[in-house]
Amino acid sequence: MVHPPHRLARLVLPSLVLLACLPCAQAEPAKEEALPRGVTAARYDVTINSVIPGRVDRIACTEGQTVPTGRPLVMLDSRGQEAAVAVARIEAEDLSGEAVAAAKLELARIELAAQKRLLGEDSATRRDVDRAIADEKEALAQVDAAKAHTAGAQAKLKAEQVRLDQHAINAPFTGIVAKIQAQPGQVVGPETPVVRLVCLDPLRVEIHVPTAWAAGLKPGQTCKLKTDPAKDETLNATLIALDPVAEVATGTRRALLEIPNPDLKPAGMMVWLVR
Repeated sequence: MVHPPHRLARLVLPSLVLLACLPCAQAEPAKEEALPRGVTAARYDVTINSVIPGRVDRIACTEGQTVPTGRPLVMLDSRGQEAAVAVARIEAEDLSGEAVAAAKLELARIELAAQKRLLGEDSATRRDVDRAIADEKEALAQVDAAKAHTAGAQAKLKAEQVRLDQHAINAPFTGIVAKIQAQPGQVVGPETPVVRLVCLDPLRVEIHVPTAWAAGLKPGQTCKLKTDPAKDETLNATLIALDPVAEVATGTRRALLEIPNPDLKPAGMMVWLVR
């Protein structure tokens, strides 16, 4: 059956209008793989306390200062302990007790030799010799006691010196003084925060890497990180450790990386791991 032209137009035009009103179909772009990421942190971030109770005498650092390992940060009042060390040193260096005991032992041995000679000449009795032997043993015991006393005095000196050294609160590693938390005249102790010290070179970052991706990683290898996933610029980082056990819930393994940071850029920067 052939429709007249005007009727055919009435059938086709509505369909064309309907098609024109429909949005143009566009192909959905492929989803990009989400890059694992993490936040950089200081290699060390430590709040230092005093080992012993004491009164702060002097603050030996300033906030923002870079200090080497062993550098004094805070000094406690050490006058009383300095006196204790001085007394202990005198006692440790006093060897007069050993000298006296050694002299007595020498005399006892001379006397014993003389009594033995006189016994051979029938000028002394066996009792005289036995008494001389006993005197030598007593003198020898006094020498041992004097040596033990000296050793004890020297050990006491070392202990007093350790206590004196503890009046200086030193940096346990090279780092930046982030915050001073004590003031001159303040009484501090093992529970009192004194100084917060951070090490920023290198920085560290923990990133949870998909298990399949992590299978190709090995500790010691160089990895690439981005500070902006939209840019091509990358940072080199060393993989320090890779958790041998995957997290079942997330399907990832924890990776620990170190980033060289000679310019001491602050921690807290977001970074993305790239292939």
